[in-house]
Amino acid sequence: MEQQILPQLRKTMKAQSTVWQVFQFLFTNMNDTQREFPDVIQAFVQEAAKEFHSGPIGSDRMGLQEVYTQVIRYGQERGEIRTDLPIENLVSYLGALQMSLIFRIMDPTFAEEFSLEIERLLAFLEKGLA
Repeated sequence: MEQQILPQLRKTMKAQSTVWQVFQFLFTNMNDTQREFPDVIQAFVQEAAKEFHSGPIGSDRMGLQEVYTQVIRYGQERGEIRTDLPIENLVSYLGALQMSLIFRIMDPTFAEEFSLEIERLLAFLEKGLA
């Protein structure tokens, strides 16, 4: 996350992309990394589960929870993400949705184009978070 995805994510946000473009980049990049290194999926799931149940946001380590926090704040500053819900809740919801994507990757019967699944997730997010 810190070495490969985060630097590119920051570039995407600096380019003034919409928050939905940032999420698309993030989900696509994470999916590509997990497909390229299939052994990483189980470790990623375990770390993500620990992280989302470990308590408050803002650890020293730049994990998925903190990345989601930054992206949500970015979207809120741009007026693209609602501010009436606690950010901790939004981060938790995103974590659950990300896990659903991971489980789809691991499902041997999943035959759809993964980019289509990401598009569906983004449409769902945009309706719920905007």
